[in-house]
Amino acid sequence: MIKDKRSRRTRELLAQELIRLLLVKPLSEITVTELTEATDLNRATFYLHYANIYDLFQSIEDDLIEQVESWIKLSFPKGTSVFYLETDIEGNPIMPILTEMFNFIYNNRDVTVVLLRNPESRLLERIYSQGRDSILKFALPQDNADNKDRDRYALDYIVSGCIGVIQSWIDRGLDLDPKTMSKITCDLLLQNRSELAKQKTPGLQ
Repeated sequence: MIKDKRSRRTRELLAQELIRLLLVKPLSEITVTELTEATDLNRATFYLHYANIYDLFQSIEDDLIEQVESWIKLSFPKGTSVFYLETDIEGNPIMPILTEMFNFIYNNRDVTVVLLRNPESRLLERIYSQGRDSILKFALPQDNADNKDRDRYALDYIVSGCIGVIQSWIDRGLDLDPKTMSKITCDLLLQNRSELAKQKTPGLQ
């Protein structure tokens, strides 16, 4: 148990330092020596956990993907539409997945900004691919083929729009709070829902 805790702490230290360095320089310029000196670890310890710097970078991305998968599952009651809506305390329509997404990025701003901006990262591609599958699994009615086809295209539309909004938000230094970003994005998506959701689906009353 102690060994596991020590190993986990070592991984956390290395990941945190790599993120810090990536905020000021590209991945290709970061060395194992630089990383271990900054964390007071030796090279042998690094190589017990990772094959190289790129392996560490990949592990950070993998951890983030796992977290994304978890909040996708929490955002959709089983069998609801990709347009699933709730209302906030003020009675405004909100999409839970947008709320989770913007909160997640904001609360993990260093790692998400680094990964989303780094050319070595496939984060967006992986989130789109794996996240799309998860959303379709958890958020599609199982008994209506028409809904499935429409929701697949609706999801592609939502994801493409959200990627653009996220990239713009990051470029502006996360200038607005997550709640505001969620409302703006939800409003933009709902402006077009009449074209993308021709019939009523769960959550759209």
